[in-house]
Amino acid sequence: MRVQGGRQGSRTKAGGWSAPPGAQDFVGQECPTGKVPTGGGIYSSSSSTLVNVNATYPNPGFTGWGAYENNASGVEGTIYAYAICSR
Repeated sequence: MRVQGGRQGSRTKAGGWSAPPGAQDFVGQECPTGKVPTGGGIYSSSSSTLVNVNATYPNPGFTGWGAYENNASGVEGTIYAYAICSR
């Protein structure tokens, strides 16, 4: 897969995590060994405007991507993280 800037890279996706109603939850995805994150993000199963991304960033060890989601709705959802990784 090509990533921004024309470099060879890969996109990895974490399995879904529960996003309980009325809570903030964290989700993260690691890069394969030998690669570093060049981008990433989060997506949610919810279409509610009461569910939103709080933060998204490379993890402190720069080995993957992490994000927080706020779920102010009354319904549990599922959140996923992805990392775009390159050498």
